Amino acid sequence: MKFTPRVFILAALLPGTFALAQTVTDIAPANIGGSLLTLQGDSASGMETTSLILGANGRTLALDSDGMAGMDGAFAYEMTGPAGATLQMPGAAGGMQDTTLAFTSETGGIYTRTSGGTTTQGTFELTRLPWAPSLANVAVRTTLERSMPTIVGFVVAGTMPRRVLVRAIGPGLSNFDVDGAAMNPTFTIYDGSRAVATNNDWGTAATMPDSNSSAGDDNDGHVTTELATADMFTELGAFALTTGSRDAATVVSLHPGAYTVLVTDQHDDDDDESEGPGEVLIEVYFVD
Repeated sequence: MKFTPRVFILAALLPGTFALAQTVTDIAPANIGGSLLTLQGDSASGMETTSLILGANGRTLALDSDGMAGMDGAFAYEMTGPAGATLQMPGAAGGMQDTTLAFTSETGGIYTRTSGGTTTQGTFELTRLPWAPSLANVAVRTTLERSMPTIVGFVVAGTMPRRVLVRAIGPGLSNFDVDGAAMNPTFTIYDGSRAVATNNDWGTAATMPDSNSSAGDDNDGHVTTELATADMFTELGAFALTTGSRDAATVVSLHPGAYTVLVTDQHDDDDDESEGPGEVLIEVYFVD
């Protein structure tokens, strides 16, 4: 971690008498994304410990007593001085809660939290994690039957929309010596029973199945689509796809909720090589 020292030179006190130059170093970090924050303080039921993973993507995960994580929502962190900062995030009873952090060292200090008209105090410890604790992607490889679609699901948590990259890869698997890959996978994203976006080839825009329109905003503003690009694949750490390949991919902006992806193989009926099942890799990346 790089810290920028602040240096203050004290002026003369008396003629011929000078104070020594004093160096004051910032101990409050400029950014706490990618950290584990542990708060320990008094509550109505006694001493209470709260552990939070603060993701590099600005999202927070609350850890329960079993170490399981659940998405809480977005957080906002701001330095207020060399040893002070504020942290704002959703409260357990709804609304936002404000936490004031007074650092006594680079890794801990005293906190004051205000939520629902109640103020609590205690100590906190900040531990840098060796990884960015935002979910990068989920993926499943499966055999796609010729006349039977494959369905996978994912959840957009929190309170704000998120951009999601969805890919269904068949021809691209040949670069990894996968035999019998699906020839032309296509997918449709569903919000419940409503189809919201379809893509067949990653170099083309997604369509809105309900209106059969091209990429953009649907009637109720619930989803926006955009082209998936090679640069985006590189940024997210996804392996490259050959330009013009018949792999499917698109980016959608989705509100919180549960979604399903239905994948089929849109092969040509007169293509003998496409008869029978084919291997497909289905991926979902959270862009932001």
